[in-house]
Amino acid sequence: MAVDGVVKLSVNGKFVNGVSKASVKKGYICLESEGKEIHFRNIKIMELPPGITSAENRAPVVRSN
Repeated sequence: MAVDGVVKLSVNGKFVNGVSKASVKKGYICLESEGKEIHFRNIKIMELPPGITSAENRAPVVRSN
């Protein structure tokens, strides 16, 4: 999920990574694995309408310095 520069990645409904202060608004998406073979299936990318997420269903964000 990406909202106002905050990007959150979930796999099978579980938060796995995130970043804040992202400035890129459009472009390519890269999927990669570090160290092991990985297979992707049923990837869905969609634009969410405003107000679709609430504080209760947002994952925490890992802030980098």
